[in-house]
Amino acid sequence: MLSVAPAEAGKVVVRDVGTAGKPSYQLSFAASGKFAGAAVVSYTLSNAFATSKPGVVNVTVTARRDPSVDPEVIGLQAAQADAARRFASAQLSNFTQRLESLHGDGWGRSSFGLSLTPPNDSGNPTAALARWQADEADRVFGTAVKPFMRKAALRPSDAGFSSDARQQADVSGATSGLPDMPQKPDTQKQALSLWLGGAVDFGQHYVNGRETGFRFRTNGVSVGGDYRLSDLATVGVGAGFSHDRSDVGQNGSRSTADSAVAAVYGSLRPSKGVFLDGVLGYGTLQYDASRYLSDGSGFATGERDGKQVFGALVGGIEMRQETWMWSPYGRVELMSAKLDPYTEKAAGINALSYFKQTVRSRIGALGVRAEGIYVGGLGTWFPRARLEYRHQFQGADDARLAYADLAADGPVYVIRTVPQQTGNWAAGLGVKLLLSNGMTITLDYNSNLSMESGRTQSVMFGIAMPLK
Repeated sequence: MLSVAPAEAGKVVVRDVGTAGKPSYQLSFAASGKFAGAAVVSYTLSNAFATSKPGVVNVTVTARRDPSVDPEVIGLQAAQADAARRFASAQLSNFTQRLESLHGDGWGRSSFGLSLTPPNDSGNPTAALARWQADEADRVFGTAVKPFMRKAALRPSDAGFSSDARQQADVSGATSGLPDMPQKPDTQKQALSLWLGGAVDFGQHYVNGRETGFRFRTNGVSVGGDYRLSDLATVGVGAGFSHDRSDVGQNGSRSTADSAVAAVYGSLRPSKGVFLDGVLGYGTLQYDASRYLSDGSGFATGERDGKQVFGALVGGIEMRQETWMWSPYGRVELMSAKLDPYTEKAAGINALSYFKQTVRSRIGALGVRAEGIYVGGLGTWFPRARLEYRHQFQGADDARLAYADLAADGPVYVIRTVPQQTGNWAAGLGVKLLLSNGMTITLDYNSNLSMESGRTQSVMFGIAMPLK
């Protein structure tokens, strides 16, 4: 073998594959993992008498398909990053909801309840990219789970209530999940209280209009316990889990994500009407991905792990009147997730290796909320409203990948994302009706106006039954 041009194109080996007395030679060319294009191989053959003139072999190496522009690959990476953000946002919402109920005198009430969310866009091929922004419309009241309303400067005595109204308001311990609601005179306040909150969505799962099985998902269910140290402070610990399935494209690609978290939280009340709340959490992430191969040869599958840390700090004041309360506040949320490398399993040379990936998000919000109370013939009504401006700083979550058989020395492809700063206004109107038997009926309307993606709306209806 004389030469290979260009030299980095690959390696050439000439072998004698003949039998004794009948020599036969075979030239093999192994292309470099980083090379694509035309290569020229020059060689000669020699024996004891002479050397042949140089022979030339022209080799064309076809480049592999660039996976960084494959919609299935891009969609799966977006779904994984999207799930990490939504899971952290939902858990922060659950814990900050709980902290909101600890304002005022700081006496927490034990409460256990989950909300059912309406069917979402799990069958939509673009769900992995669109659903997170749609969920932001529900964020105006936390997440789909709605916090029970706080009293609006209710008088500690029964003055101003008729006997019927007093009976409706005094619904015993079944309504202990309602912060600062009137209680029986003999009700004993407990420094330690437990709670469960979150939202779940279940039903039949559809892909492109076809039923594919049972669906269960939740951006976050949380459980915790908090202890009132004094009029100044309450601290607590909690845990949570999340589960999601995102369908990508129209060919069956999907990403299933699970998360388990642990968190500590606390509320400071340095003076009357002033609060400072904080949450710090750590969680694990697990992904199960199935990617449709664009050449039609089947699916590539893989499993991925990850870790995330998240936190929030909320501060504000509550100003109360006789039958209503309003509260301006500010909130900062931070999230950082580290997704581990993993390699797919697939037929032929279609498997990809994904390198470590970092997903970051920062959110700043300013808002005001108002709550009131009205006793009517059906029961006690709690109207509420919220207006909030949110600004999100989303980091560049570049994803690096390579073909699995060339991961060591082949080309590395990058799915690049541009750092984004998005702003949106969120407004919500809602009402909750507390019946005399302790059952509550909730109706909320939320509207989200994003500077980039336009307007989204949602309506939430819920029914809660008291624990016996």
